[in-house]
Amino acid sequence: MEIGERLKEERTRLGMSQTELAELGCVQRNTLFNYEKGVRSPDADFLARIAERGADILYIVTGRRSGALLGVEQESQLAALSRLPQAVREWLLGVTGVTNPQPVSGVSYGVSEASSRQLHQEIATYGAGKVHDKETGQD
Repeated sequence: MEIGERLKEERTRLGMSQTELAELGCVQRNTLFNYEKGVRSPDADFLARIAERGADILYIVTGRRSGALLGVEQESQLAALSRLPQAVREWLLGVTGVTNPQPVSGVSYGVSEASSRQLHQEIATYGAGKVHDKETGQD
């Protein structure tokens, strides 16, 4: 598979039309068509622009997936999650089944009753903007 074919595959994965991707990359639709057909190769400016919307540039150029297929919104959400206190992160991951894929009876979501009380206290405090992160020592 060539660069143009992989570019088209990425465009499809992102759910974009040729017109939308061309506009995002600041090129004419005909230019994008030529990229996808292998008549021309995309330049670095184009690739940098489409990377901002989550295109896997390593895959387009080399055929190897980078493993980092997060879009800007997902990266922002992940960054917000990482700023939460550890107990809150663990609870959220448990509730979503990431760290505890088996359903847990009760409302503790796999944490002890004492941990559950601490978690509820931390969530309430976090909501009030008064969290002290034990890992960093910062409020």
